[in-house]
Amino acid sequence: MRHFDRRVAGLMILLLCLCQLAWAETAGKMTVYSVPEWITKHGNVCLVTDRRILGEDLNAAGIEAGDRVRVTFLGRSIEMDVARNYSETATGTILMCITDDSVQLAINMGDFASEYLADKTVNDDGSLTWKFKEGIEGPVEISVEVIAKGDGEDTGAVELTYSNNREDYPDLTDEEYANFRVVATHGMGEGVLYRSSTPLDPKFGRNVYADAAMRKAKVATIVNLVDHPAAVKNYEGYSDSYYSTVNTIELGLGMDFDTEEYRNGLAKGLRFIAVHPGPYAVHCREGKDRAGVTIALLECFMGASFEEVVSDYMVTFYNYFGIRPGDAQYDEIVENNITVIIKKLFDVADPCSADLAEKAESYIRGIGLTDSEVASLRANLGSL
Repeated sequence: MRHFDRRVAGLMILLLCLCQLAWAETAGKMTVYSVPEWITKHGNVCLVTDRRILGEDLNAAGIEAGDRVRVTFLGRSIEMDVARNYSETATGTILMCITDDSVQLAINMGDFASEYLADKTVNDDGSLTWKFKEGIEGPVEISVEVIAKGDGEDTGAVELTYSNNREDYPDLTDEEYANFRVVATHGMGEGVLYRSSTPLDPKFGRNVYADAAMRKAKVATIVNLVDHPAAVKNYEGYSDSYYSTVNTIELGLGMDFDTEEYRNGLAKGLRFIAVHPGPYAVHCREGKDRAGVTIALLECFMGASFEEVVSDYMVTFYNYFGIRPGDAQYDEIVENNITVIIKKLFDVADPCSADLAEKAESYIRGIGLTDSEVASLRANLGSL
């Protein structure tokens, strides 16, 4: 049915485009469309005509990474940068992202579709169905116009790209390649909490390394931030994985941590840690965004300083992108990502001077954990 719906949607768009791609005659402009069938599970809106728009289509229209564009739809105009990676822009920033298989309107660590265009329904199998908001009829026409040319590389932040081939990281251990590591900030028990990329999804080429690392660390309880419970057994190799032998909870969280849905799911994950034995592992897809938020919260809760949180967070950017302390991009990544996350998570102006332990405990209580659950969480993370 999904393929049929996409064919119907494609035909509608094709007719609207008068059987041709709707590139404007003037360089630096193009007209595309949005349909619910091409909204990703994270709420990123893929641009389409009779098919998904690719980076090469942008280039043909005179639009490149590094440009700033004005995107107009439904009487609304939004200015944004064109980038190749969500982390090239600050957390919460709207951008046009060029991926391998599409061009998307997105919010870094947010949900563009829910904010502007569509509502989602979570199906029994964990998949999402999107429907345009009441009063919106599709396909929605979207106009894109360059308002400032870049140099094809610089988005005003830092360009970040990585490989999914193990051979491209000869200097990393298998654990580093899997973005797997122990969390050893102040107050955390020794060998109690680990963070990781997915041990299940083969898309990033790291799952077998992550699963092996969890086995080696004798992880007993896994908090899976990204998958839906009904989906995990569909991954190839699941039945033979270490993951399948331990305590697990699948939360299926989106990217926007400033939503009630995210907070409710996170509360379930923290309660799971509170009532199950360690060692523990927390993972999302890359172990960078959702895991980054969750681990930062727990580090603060257990007494870590902001400097410790930053140091641990930035190990991910070394494992994927080779970014080291002292590199030109390092401070910009910190400011655009973990600094914004902590400010937003705890509603503080200066993470360095805030009482992060108090803020983290207040946050955890605010999402619903009881006194006994908070005490158990702290005890379990403090020692085995």
